[in-house]
Amino acid sequence: MGGEVIMYCQDCGMLKSNCVCGRYNKSDKNQEINEEAKADFSSDAAENESQVNSRQGKIQKTIKENFPFSTFLKDQLEILTEIVEAIEDGYKYIILESGVGKSAIATTLANIYETSFILSDNKKLQEKYHEEYDLINNDKFYVSNHSDAFNEFEKLDKRKLLIVDDAHKFDENIVDFFSCAIHLSDFDDELIDSFYCDVRDMENKEVDVWLDFINHLSLDGEKVNRVKYNIKENSDDWLCFHNDYWGYEKIIFKPLNLGNILKKYLLNKAETYIFMSSTILNKEIFAGELGLDISEVKFIHKDFPFSSDTNQIYLRNCADMKNFQNVKLVSPFIEDILEKHKNDNGIIHTDKPRVTNYIKNQIDNPRLMFHRDYDYGNKLKKFKNSSNSVLVSDSRVEDMAFPKDSCRFQIILRQHLLQKDKRADYKDNESNWYSYKKAIYLVQLLQRATRSEDDHCINYILDERISKTIRKDIIDYNFIPDYILDSIADMDIEGCELISDNIRKQFGVYYLFDYDKNTKYRTGSLSKKLLNYKDYSDDSIDYKDEFDYFNNELMKALSVLSNQVIPNNISKLALVSVPSSTVERDALATMRKSINCIENWYDEGKTETDFCCKKEIINCGNLLTRISDVSTSHLSKTQPMFYDVTTSYKYKSRPSYIEHKNSIECSKSEILERDDVAFIILDDISTRGTVMDACEDILIDNGANKENIYKFALFKTKWCNND
Repeated sequence: MGGEVIMYCQDCGMLKSNCVCGRYNKSDKNQEINEEAKADFSSDAAENESQVNSRQGKIQKTIKENFPFSTFLKDQLEILTEIVEAIEDGYKYIILESGVGKSAIATTLANIYETSFILSDNKKLQEKYHEEYDLINNDKFYVSNHSDAFNEFEKLDKRKLLIVDDAHKFDENIVDFFSCAIHLSDFDDELIDSFYCDVRDMENKEVDVWLDFINHLSLDGEKVNRVKYNIKENSDDWLCFHNDYWGYEKIIFKPLNLGNILKKYLLNKAETYIFMSSTILNKEIFAGELGLDISEVKFIHKDFPFSSDTNQIYLRNCADMKNFQNVKLVSPFIEDILEKHKNDNGIIHTDKPRVTNYIKNQIDNPRLMFHRDYDYGNKLKKFKNSSNSVLVSDSRVEDMAFPKDSCRFQIILRQHLLQKDKRADYKDNESNWYSYKKAIYLVQLLQRATRSEDDHCINYILDERISKTIRKDIIDYNFIPDYILDSIADMDIEGCELISDNIRKQFGVYYLFDYDKNTKYRTGSLSKKLLNYKDYSDDSIDYKDEFDYFNNELMKALSVLSNQVIPNNISKLALVSVPSSTVERDALATMRKSINCIENWYDEGKTETDFCCKKEIINCGNLLTRISDVSTSHLSKTQPMFYDVTTSYKYKSRPSYIEHKNSIECSKSEILERDDVAFIILDDISTRGTVMDACEDILIDNGANKENIYKFALFKTKWCNND
C-alpha cells in the first residue's frame, strides 16, 4: 500500500528492533527507526485511522506476549504502548510519570528488546528485579543501581535500552557518587595551615587552587582521582566549599551540573533512555537537572491512582519537628490517632533513627513495631500479616508499598529534607530545586499506602513545617499534584479564627460559609444557592432571591470587618472584585453586580442605617480585569490540553499564582496610594486563595499598602475534589 510504513519484520513478525530471524541486524536498526519516524510523521498515511489501529494492535500483541503477568493493572497496557511507539519513532529520551506497576513495565520492555540495562535506586530494589522478575544479569539483561552503574558499565557494551527506575532519586545518587569530602580533622593542623591560602575560603578560589590543595594533602584513590579528572574536564560544573558542622570541618567537592558527567559515563551506553517515577512533578526541572535536551524528550504522564474521596490528609500544626525533643509535644496526638485506629494497621514515618528512639521511649503501646536494618525484612512481613500493628520506621520510603489492609493510616511525624548546602542554594536559585525536592519527598510518603483506585488510607501530618511547605507550594510553585491537594480534608494553617458569630478566617481569607460539594444540587442548600447566585443575570428574574440574599449577607459581613477588624483611621472601603477566569465571563461577573448593589445602598444611606457601617463605600469592582484566559479551577480536570509535540495528553491543572498574576491587569487609580482606604478583595468562592493572593500583590505593585488589604469570600471550600 502506497506510503505505508512497515514496522515489523515480514519473516518473524516481531518489531524490527526486536527481529529474531536476523533480517534486520543491529547496525541497520538506528537508521531504520529514524527513517520510519520521519516517514510516519511526514506522510498522509500517519493520519489514516486504520493504519494507526493496525500499528497499535501489533504493538499491543507484542506487549502481551512479553508481559510478566496474566493481567494488566489500569493504564499499564496504554503506558507500554506509548513507550514502544516512542522508541520506534526514534525518541532518545522518554520520561514516564506514573505510579502503576513500573517494575512490570520495565521488565516487559526488557523482554521485548534485545538488550537492556535497568537501574533502581538501591541494592534492595535491585534485588526485586532479580527475585520477582527473574532478570539475571547476562548479555540480554543487566540490573544494577544508580550508583554502582558508574563502575560496572565501563566494561559493558552498548545496549538498546537503559531504564532508570525511581528516577526522582537519580540526580541525588549521582551527586553522592561523585562528591568527595575532605575531613580536616584527619590531617595535622600544621599541614593544613602550610597550604598557600586559607582553605576555609576555598569557595572563592580558582579551580587550580582546589586541585593544588588535593595534591598538597597527597590524596589518592579512586574517588579522589575521579573528582580531579572531572574537575579538569569541566570545571564550571563543580563546586568546592567549606563546611563546619559542630566543629567537624570539611572541604567538600560536589558536581553542580550533571549533564557532562552523564554523557561521559552513562548516556553513551544505550540508544534509548527511559526514566520512570511516580513523582517527576516538573518535567523541565527534571530534564534540566540531568542535562537532557527537552526537544528529544517524550513525556508520558498518567495520574496516580489516589482518590480524594477515599484518601484524606489531615494537617496539624503540632510542633516544629526540626527539634527532635518536640516528640514529647506530639505524643498525645499520636496516642489519640492510635486509639482512633485501634483496629487498623498503620505506619509512623519518623525520618530519623533518633526520632524513632524518642517514640520508643515516649509511647508505651504494644502495637508499636520497631525494626533495624538487619531484621527489616522479617519485621515487614510480620507487620503486613498482622491486623492492628503500627510500624515505626525511619527507612527510605521508596522501599515501601502497603496496599489495602496492610496499612489504613499513616502518621508523618517529620519532614524529610535534603542537606541544605551550597549546591542546594545554587540549584534553588536556578529553578526552586530545593522546594521541588521537598515536594517530591512529601508526595512519595503519601503514596506509600495507596496503590490503586479502590485503595484508601488516612494520613496525618504533624510537623508544622510541612504545612508551611504546602502553603508555599500552592502560592509559588505548584509542584504538589492536584490529587494530593484535593485530598486535604483539613488544613490547620494559621488556625481557623472566629471573627464573629458567622465570620471565620483561614489562610488570610475571611469567609462566611463552608462549601459542601455533596449538597450543591440539593434544593434549598446554601451550596445550591451559591451556584444560582453565580448564574444571576440583570436581564432575568431567575435567581433574584439568591442574588439579594447573598448581597445582604455580604454587606453584613463587610460591616463586621469595618467595625471589628479594620482600624478606625481607615474611613473608606474600596470593594475590589476578583476577576473571573476568562475575559468573556469577567465582563459578566456576579460579584461586580453585588458591588454595584452595595454602592447603591451606600448612596441611599442604607449601609449605615440598615447595616451600621459608617465607612464610605467606593466601587472598585472594575479595578482588576482579566486580560487573558486561564483554566477554570473547579473544571480543571475536564479541560484537556496538549503541552507540545513532545508531550502526552494531559488535563489542565489549576491556574498557578504566576498564571493569575500575568493575566490580570490593574487600572491606574490615585486611590491605590491613599492611606485612608481599605481594599477588600471579594470573591464568591475560594479554594486555595491563589487568585486572591495574586490580586493582593497586583494591588501592592500598583501602590496599595499591604496592611490595608483584606480578602473576603462568601464561601470557602473544603480541600476536596475540584468542586
